[in-house]
Amino acid sequence: MSVKTKSLKKAISKNTQVPVEIENIGYWAEDYLEENGYNINRGAGVDLPDYNVEIKTRCVNSKSAHTVGRMTTETIINTPYTQSPVKDKIQQQYRVEYDNEGTIVSNEIYDFSEDWIQNLIKQSYEAGRQEIAQGMAGKNNTKTYGVGIFQRDKDKEQWQFRITKTGMEKIKSMSKQKSFKKLFEY
Repeated sequence: MSVKTKSLKKAISKNTQVPVEIENIGYWAEDYLEENGYNINRGAGVDLPDYNVEIKTRCVNSKSAHTVGRMTTETIINTPYTQSPVKDKIQQQYRVEYDNEGTIVSNEIYDFSEDWIQNLIKQSYEAGRQEIAQGMAGKNNTKTYGVGIFQRDKDKEQWQFRITKTGMEKIKSMSKQKSFKKLFEY
């Protein structure tokens, strides 16, 4: 069993102003945490390797799907969910959400590692993976399966695995329900 992180000391505080004029707020969040003593991984793998936590930033009013990670077509075809970087990136996430004015309104760690959540994500990944492997995916994306979808980066043989907005709301809610595990254990 892996260690679970419930919070980060020296985290990005609520009401902090995000510089919304910059191109990549995710990099800003990584820089902020690094300046506060955190070891940030800027390559493949989770962003906070000492905690096994991925960092995600998002405007609360965004309607787009949530990007988990990117993979090439060949890597998707050859990599089952259980061995994928997507699985690593959707175990624990430090999610920093801000409003249209750039004010942090939420900064929480979500634990998506429980089996019932992982099974939902795995089913989505594997269905999309099969569609890509069979050459049945559309030009830009696979069908949405359950909570997830693969979307192709424009003019590349690289895909983003994404959790739909509704799917993310569902797994965030599931991760916070202590009684959920008791109801669905088998």
